[in-house]
Amino acid sequence: MKKYILIYFALASVSWTFAQQDFNYTLNYFHPNLINPAVVGKQDVREINLSYRSQWMGVPDAPKTFGFSVAVPTNSFGFGLSVVKDKVFVLDQTTVGIDLSYMVQINEKNRLFFGVKGGGSFFDIRLTDAVEESIDPLFKTDQSFFNPQIGAGMYWQGENYFMSLSVPNFLRKTRYEKQGNNPVQAMDAMHFYLGGGFVFQMSEILDYTPSLLYRYVDGAPSSLDIVQTLTINEKHDVGLQYRFDETVALFGMLAINESVRIGVAYDYPIVKFDNTLDNSSVEILLKYEW
Repeated sequence: MKKYILIYFALASVSWTFAQQDFNYTLNYFHPNLINPAVVGKQDVREINLSYRSQWMGVPDAPKTFGFSVAVPTNSFGFGLSVVKDKVFVLDQTTVGIDLSYMVQINEKNRLFFGVKGGGSFFDIRLTDAVEESIDPLFKTDQSFFNPQIGAGMYWQGENYFMSLSVPNFLRKTRYEKQGNNPVQAMDAMHFYLGGGFVFQMSEILDYTPSLLYRYVDGAPSSLDIVQTLTINEKHDVGLQYRFDETVALFGMLAINESVRIGVAYDYPIVKFDNTLDNSSVEILLKYEW
């Protein structure tokens, strides 16, 4: 029975990861090129982001995500690079993306950005680590394969509002492909993102930004994030995020100096799948701008 449970989890973990291939970040607002390539040109400064997320703390072999991204605006163009590594149970997934954006100046206060993303995901399934000893051939050989990625996005930046639309990957696989008992390709579900928000100047030092992010995943439940953010002196951010029927999160971004900012987010599940475990999540983001 233990062997069949492990087989199910090993294969299901691949499906779960691709159902959530957007990497499930809470601090998406602060490094959004992971889901929309158009935004790499909207900043007035260049930036590097390093991130770490521990999902469902207290659950053995729960997902852990390490992220790296770069955004470089140059006149009407923007260039970006992202590398995200997911680890869950016996599955390692590393996704590399290259972003290119182009800006159209609509008028003095409005700009429209178009972006494209290319890259792919490398998979390593350590089936030999799933059980200590097994005569089943499924657990005799580790598996590795690659799924390509092509995506696109748009971003509208107004004087005190913004809108975002993106599909990080148009390519999809509808099922597993196997050679004998060995998986050689994972399911790749299409993600659709639609978001936007307003910026209200409450005082000379305080801005309030309510925003929404809707995510539709082909073959999986959609989600809606409601985010409330307060910005102090255009440097420090504190906020609250509510994801319908999933989590509520507190987050903050603190400016250490003119170039370095550090952010922390804490997610608490609204519905816990096991009352004996801590199913909360923690996320850390380090941002360098120059």
